[in-house]
Amino acid sequence: GEIKNAQAQIKALNKQFAAESKSLNKLVGSKDKAVAAQAKADLKALQNQFKADMKAAENEGKAAEKKLSTGDTNIEKGKAALKSNDAALKTANAALDLAQGKYDDATGNVPEGKKGKKKK
Repeated sequence: GEIKNAQAQIKALNKQFAAESKSLNKLVGSKDKAVAAQAKADLKALQNQFKADMKAAENEGKAAEKKLSTGDTNIEKGKAALKSNDAALKTANAALDLAQGKYDDATGNVPEGKKGKKKK
């Protein structure tokens, strides 16, 4: 999405700059000094605008890449936390089963499925 848009914008800027600077470069070599001077000034302004536009497009691309990287990092952290939590849940369930068994033994309660064999 955003990265492709920034890349497309950079490509379009390069294409536009090449087209516009080509005609100005021809005029810089003009025998008419006024035309050549104006073309040189226009070319300098075009170059400055191109640099500013490219910097903006590159910053957009960097921001999009940073978002992507942050998202990937968050996904990996989430996966690691899920594994850790799954392991903790298994451990807690095992401890609960053990404690429930000890409680049932101590109180004489018979778990579901074993009714009719209550201890007194």
